[in-house]
Amino acid sequence: MEAVNLLCFFRVKMEDLILCFPPKQVLEPNWQKMEERLREAKSLEAVLGVHDDFLDSCLKESMLTHPKLLKVVSKILSLSELFCEYFEVSGRAGCG
Repeated sequence: MEAVNLLCFFRVKMEDLILCFPPKQVLEPNWQKMEERLREAKSLEAVLGVHDDFLDSCLKESMLTHPKLLKVVSKILSLSELFCEYFEVSGRAGCG
């Protein structure tokens, strides 16, 4: 049963990384930059440009524009879900 616990630990860590990386490492710093640039904006066009730059930066830095990476992450999450479903069906201790 120790191998199962190890797999559960790695599953939880992987999901934490996938779910926590974008908000903490990408969104927050880019949001702060956007707020600073918005204070300097003099027109609506400048505001829209700052917002577009924010969105572009977030997409690129969170790696949402890399199809191969998205496919790998999706596969990992799918396998993780199957793993948990197996333990629910088998009646063994699951990953919580």
